[in-house]
Amino acid sequence: MKQKALLIAEKPSLERKIKEVYEKHKNEFDFEIDFLALRGHILALKMPEELDESLKTWSFDNLPIFPEEHGGWQYKIPAEIIATIIRIETNFIKNTSGGSAIPEALQRKKKETI
Repeated sequence: MKQKALLIAEKPSLERKIKEVYEKHKNEFDFEIDFLALRGHILALKMPEELDESLKTWSFDNLPIFPEEHGGWQYKIPAEIIATIIRIETNFIKNTSGGSAIPEALQRKKKETI
């Protein structure tokens, strides 16, 4: 049985273009691809107060904020995206909008939720 990939496109038009090429060449792949087109931001950085309650009140004394001092850069993913990704059975996730943090964070969130 072939592995399954989830390809996340940053917009529907890009999904259509990639899917069109994939359909012509899918026999050349060692895996099947499910496609998902999203709009807007997939990941958002957590707000300072989500990293540390003491940063809830804005003050020059709190600046600059170094995420490394509060557990590192942390992302949040909208619930509807998580729900969609959990429903799709996949072995790995690829993202077309650039940035390796997105598939890595989504894969990690999927494993945490299941």
